Amino acid sequence: MTSPATVYPYLVTIGAQNGLPSGLWLAQGAGNGHVAVSPIDIGINGNGFSSTGSPSDFDGATVITGRFTAGTNQDVLLYYPAGIHAGSGEILRGNGNASALTPGGAPVLSEGSLSNFNGDNPTQVVNGGNTSGKNTGLPDLLGILGDSANGYGLDLYSAGAPGTYGYPVTLTVNTPDGTADWNNWTIAATQLPTTGGGTSTAMFLWKKSTGALDLWENLAANTSTGTLTYDAYPVATRWNTGATITLQAADINNDGVPDLWTVGAGRKVTANLFSHLSATKSATLNKATETLG
Repeated sequence: MTSPATVYPYLVTIGAQNGLPSGLWLAQGAGNGHVAVSPIDIGINGNGFSSTGSPSDFDGATVITGRFTAGTNQDVLLYYPAGIHAGSGEILRGNGNASALTPGGAPVLSEGSLSNFNGDNPTQVVNGGNTSGKNTGLPDLLGILGDSANGYGLDLYSAGAPGTYGYPVTLTVNTPDGTADWNNWTIAATQLPTTGGGTSTAMFLWKKSTGALDLWENLAANTSTGTLTYDAYPVATRWNTGATITLQAADINNDGVPDLWTVGAGRKVTANLFSHLSATKSATLNKATETLG
């Protein structure tokens, strides 16, 4: 009897940057950090915002994956932090394979639907899993939002129906450097299986100006008080200081420890594989680098 093939995470990234043409690009992971195939544009049909449908529909978007429609496949959530669609987004239903996604018929995040009381839209959103502890079967969102006058924070959006999220709850937590300079940090999150059959949220936090890279695991929030508990690991220092890169968190090699893919100039993709997490010192880091396409 043949055993089923091991499935490793896929790299998903937006084009019109890092040397990639416009589109929504997917590359299958090989489990050792490398991607097994040349990237496929699963966004050739557009995002449904326009009648023509074009890969350029994804220009300026950020992308996260998760079961945002409560199905068995991984969906794609697009969010536009700036530009003509600023503060809006859309969910594209996953189809369980590497073929082009079909836009339309999935939830839309209307402009301003994720804004706070001051009208600030999040600059970043990531998959928050069940951080709220409400067990809705849909992923929460975590986002960074605020402004210079009122300050910035890490906010939690509890999931309701697909594409519908509660009012943002600003969490009473500082960044890893002990301040509230959330606007200076980039976040990337993934879900890890738990022994009880569920998942827990793990989130990387990167400060571009210093290269500080931290990992918070087992995120759990109290939506009434705004408190957040987590296990903290300072995984790296002087990591990609000042670099212009996009991040995607995943357990790339299925070893139970979160990893990070980065995509940078010239289609360069690097898998940062972490091990030996410690609460007091940097983790062990191995890298695998190649060029997409």
